[in-house]
Amino acid sequence: MEGILLGIGDAFRRGHNFGSLSILDVAPTVMHLLGLGVPRQMDGKVAAGILREDFMSQNPVRYTDNQLLGHAKGSALSREASDDIRRRLEGIGYVG
Repeated sequence: MEGILLGIGDAFRRGHNFGSLSILDVAPTVMHLLGLGVPRQMDGKVAAGILREDFMSQNPVRYTDNQLLGHAKGSALSREASDDIRRRLEGIGYVG
């Protein structure tokens, strides 16, 4: 899969070609940039190579044991609907 990722702001290395960044690394990287903990079981990793060293030293990656999947209490979707969505996403290779 190919795509474009543009990084704008003080956290990003200037004039840097991100090279071959995995799509799996986008979500944990964005979570880190937002100051959120990155779930340990999440596929992908924070793409530290695209971020400035001083940003990374001032903002070390925080990992959490939060679950990514599951049926949240009070969720708008039924368990059956959530399971159906997950099966469909697995069927197209979006989640594994």
